[in-house]
Amino acid sequence: MAIDALDRVLDALDSGDPALAWRLGAQALQAAPDDAPLWSACGIAARLAERPDDAERCWRRALALQADALATHHLASLLRAQGRLDEALACYQAAADHGSADARCWVGLGELCAGGR
Repeated sequence: MAIDALDRVLDALDSGDPALAWRLGAQALQAAPDDAPLWSACGIAARLAERPDDAERCWRRALALQADALATHHLASLLRAQGRLDEALACYQAAADHGSADARCWVGLGELCAGGR
C-alpha cells in the first residue's frame, strides 16, 4: 500500500500539481506513519505547495525514521532559504559526520562553511 501511495504522490508532483501531491501524501501518512520515503516525498510536495512549515515537519519526521542524505539536503536547503543558517549547517554537518556520500550535502556544507550563506 505504501508504495502505491508514494507512487501517487510522485505522479502528482511529476504532473506539476504539488497541492494534490500534498493532499494525497498527507492522507497516505495516516495509514503509513512510519514510512520515511513517503514523509520525504510529502516534504517535497509541501515545499512546492508553499507550505514550508509542513515541509520542515515532514523532513524532520523522515529523518527521525531513517537517515537519508536527500531528506537532509532538502531540510537544510529549506532552513538556508529561511535564513536559519546555523540549523542548515548543523543538518549538513550531521550528514557529513554520518559518512554521507551525497555530493549535495558536501556542497551545502562547503558553501556554508565558506561563508556563501
